[in-house]
Amino acid sequence: MELRNYQKSAVQSVISHFKESNESAVLTLPTGAGKSLIISKLSQLANNRVLVLAHVKELVEQNSQKFKYYGLNYSIFSASLNQKNSSAKVVFGTVQSVAKNLSNFNQKISLLIIDECHRVGKEKNSEYLKIINYFRLKNRRLKILGLTATPYRTDLGWIYKYHYNGYIQSEKQTPFSKCIFDLPISKLIREGYLSTPIQVNPPKDRYNFNTEDDLYNYESLNKQIEQSPRITKAIIEHLKKIAEERLGVMIFASSIQHASEIHTYLGNESYLITGNTSLSDREAIISGFKNQNKKFLINVSVLTTGFDAPHVDLIAILRKTESVSLYQQIVGRGLRLHPKKTNCIVIDYAANNHDIFQPEIGKKPKNPNVKIVQVQCPICGFQNLFWGILDPHENIIEHYGRKCKGININQNKNEQCSHYFKSKECPQCGGTNDIAARTCSNCNFQLIDHDNILKKAYDLSNQDVFVCAGITYSSAKNGIFLTYHDENGQEFTEITPQIHTEAFHEFFKPYFSNQKIQNFSDFEKYFSFMKYPDFLILEKRKLKWVIIHKIFDYVGLKRKANQI
Repeated sequence: MELRNYQKSAVQSVISHFKESNESAVLTLPTGAGKSLIISKLSQLANNRVLVLAHVKELVEQNSQKFKYYGLNYSIFSASLNQKNSSAKVVFGTVQSVAKNLSNFNQKISLLIIDECHRVGKEKNSEYLKIINYFRLKNRRLKILGLTATPYRTDLGWIYKYHYNGYIQSEKQTPFSKCIFDLPISKLIREGYLSTPIQVNPPKDRYNFNTEDDLYNYESLNKQIEQSPRITKAIIEHLKKIAEERLGVMIFASSIQHASEIHTYLGNESYLITGNTSLSDREAIISGFKNQNKKFLINVSVLTTGFDAPHVDLIAILRKTESVSLYQQIVGRGLRLHPKKTNCIVIDYAANNHDIFQPEIGKKPKNPNVKIVQVQCPICGFQNLFWGILDPHENIIEHYGRKCKGININQNKNEQCSHYFKSKECPQCGGTNDIAARTCSNCNFQLIDHDNILKKAYDLSNQDVFVCAGITYSSAKNGIFLTYHDENGQEFTEITPQIHTEAFHEFFKPYFSNQKIQNFSDFEKYFSFMKYPDFLILEKRKLKWVIIHKIFDYVGLKRKANQI
């Protein structure tokens, strides 16, 4: 099986990277680029054992079928495929089955490949990390490779830290270290490997999800949909007209109730798949749709990955999503090539406004005039891309960049350029810090004017200051109740984030100087070392008070609790 040139380049980038490094890596390839073929080639070239993970059985089948071409021994470990065999040199498995049966994998592996790797998050008790940690204990030089069309997550942003073009993509802790190959979707479309997406503006009859507080609250969205039967009916009438000359239409609905309503309007012309559809019915429906027995396929969050129907040439999005990754996965269902297909129409009836070709990762500034601008670093010369504002002559008036994203290689290690475009100087040591830094990165000196924060809180009618004299605790179902006490016997209680999560660990960082708190046992063990905040800034929201700021190690004009 001959690989395309870009597939060969992707394979070579993996070989070159892992010859020099054990750092985890990511290949970014659009939906339809043939990730299964790249996975198969890498598995064939590996000298030692390989485990290929996917989150659904369809991808396990797809990847293993492509590997079959090489005529080499492989096995499948997936309960949903009724196979649990870990004996072969190359094993294809579902994440859930492998995580629950790690004792079946006694031998070390040299390469762990994760398909749809954007699903790997930062939760320390996730099945992915359970598998990674298990095999790392067996092989400290384990190579970990992720493949995805969408290397970002709503809760995290980019899933890797460094990009092979020489810049830092994320300053957060990321699941993967480096993107070593990045193939833009526009290149595949231009070279004829994918269908061209044609974005069509919906008519005036569309859903008006414009309340920011409720934008991604699905209970609120469903209520709006229920109250808009006329709009849903008008949308389907419009869709049917557009679909007259189309081969296959995929409709992405907001809820089961919403999908059922759409199904009612389309009648016998459509199939419906939801999470409640039985396995046998699902397979029959997918087979019928692929055979083009019916034109429309309605689904609710079940056919965004691992589903291929190349004849699909119209995507109708009737659901809201803040996830750029999910949006691109949805559009990707219509970009595969088909002999009778010239392009794929995409209609977004929910006004998500995500860009197919240049997704915006992270929050865009509220100023409507912002554009992506190029800003050169005066220290290292790297050309940064930031949000900014241009004058009529395309000159930069201002930009929102803080720190240069360029990378300097020092003793074979990637180090981010130290230049700040906007910074604050530490009055204690003179060190340069990010404009929003709370403590100096050099000497840990507090950079926030706490007296100013306290004054504002005392002055505002919807805020209050709680002077903390002590703290007690009790266990909660998934966290810990912390009760703060003042000198007058008043109390305020909050609950921590869920135990074993990254958020739980981050929550306790200000409370403990040297101890890492990951669970209730850690908390109890080190409770005597715990420091409590000197002040809590409370704000009234609707009918309850919430903590909006905590002041530790206060030095200033205000009196602290237990102070004469």
